Amino acid sequence: MLTEAFSLMLQLPPLAFSPAAPSPWNPPYELVCEVRELGRPPTLRPVRVPNLPRFSTPRAERRYLVGPRIDTAIWVAGLLLSGATGGSVDTRPPEVKRLDPR
Repeated sequence: MLTEAFSLMLQLPPLAFSPAAPSPWNPPYELVCEVRELGRPPTLRPVRVPNLPRFSTPRAERRYLVGPRIDTAIWVAGLLLSGATGGSVDTRPPEVKRLDPR
């Protein structure tokens, strides 16, 4: 009796986690397909996924002091000026600054 219970335990995981069985009313593939297709391995058809947007929320519009290029030039000039005078600029995003205040 112990060996029967053990053999049943060994058989349960494949039965529990196997893919869903096809409908019992459909005939097997081997009886329905053409004779030439019997030697070919079955092919998987790709599932069509709708073209979803990468991010669901729209990005907030950026505000500039003058324009994107001039603002970048001002920012780089401020970094160079503060570095030349012995200071430093904390360029971390606000979320990181809140987690690790220095």
